[in-house]
Amino acid sequence: MWAAMEAAGDGPSVFLAEGEDGHTLAGFTSGWGDGCYPTWIGRDAEGRVTCFVTDFLVVPTALVPAA
Repeated sequence: MWAAMEAAGDGPSVFLAEGEDGHTLAGFTSGWGDGCYPTWIGRDAEGRVTCFVTDFLVVPTALVPAA
């Protein structure tokens, strides 16, 4: 994982790191933030992963409409 992150460099980039146990980590650069952002996983009817949605917390809470 560290090698994949270092290879991504400073610019916007997406990378995959494959583990020894067959799992794959998808990572991406996020600029100058703290690196902790909530991410949701979208799945289809069979439970397969179809997408990821990450909130970079750039919209102030006061601007988000109440649910």
